[in-house]
Amino acid sequence: MRPFEGIRVLDFTHVYAGPFATVQLAVMRAEVIKIEAPGKPDQIRLEGVDEALNEQGLGTSYVFNNQGKKAISLKRRSLFCVSKHNLAALRQHQDRPRAVGTLAAIVSRSGWRAVRY
Repeated sequence: MRPFEGIRVLDFTHVYAGPFATVQLAVMRAEVIKIEAPGKPDQIRLEGVDEALNEQGLGTSYVFNNQGKKAISLKRRSLFCVSKHNLAALRQHQDRPRAVGTLAAIVSRSGWRAVRY
């Protein structure tokens, strides 16, 4: 068994330090789920040495810092509730019941949340 095997981490981080920290957990076999808002992806998707990859949202820093992670894109409103650890508020959003239900299920089975830069 690996050190973090069996632990689920929700990764709300972006830019450099946060994704770097959570990729370390993924390397140690934690199940890390990267969560981004559509239309406002992690800015390092567009930064790297290969312009063609940058245009596809696959900047080299992004690819390195998110290897071994699962990913999901959810609207910012849902993300705010989860990042503030407010599941009751999350469940009240009826405009996107499927997305909210999916996120609530993921959160309820997760041990850790990474929410800073």
